[in-house]
Amino acid sequence: HNNTAHIKYTLAADMVPLCRDDLILVGKTAKGKLAGRLGLVLKVTSNISMVDACPKRIPSVETMEVAAEQYYKAGGDKSFPIIQTAERMIRWVVLDVE
Repeated sequence: HNNTAHIKYTLAADMVPLCRDDLILVGKTAKGKLAGRLGLVLKVTSNISMVDACPKRIPSVETMEVAAEQYYKAGGDKSFPIIQTAERMIRWVVLDVE
């Protein structure tokens, strides 16, 4: 015996399955301005920041932040289903509107 110990650690983490620029449907059960609308994920940290993907023709753009706990309490994947991932979307620019 040489007074050494071998210790193993196990960590478990639940990660939100959303990425930046994912197009999601914000469920009606989610509390916030975008409930029942399409949202575009801006960033994912301890909070999920999203913006309205179909803004009305008003000067202000609706944004919403959801904490990870709220995400899972609202139903997780069922309340925030991914419509299209960022990898599958194509960037485009509107040049003219009549």
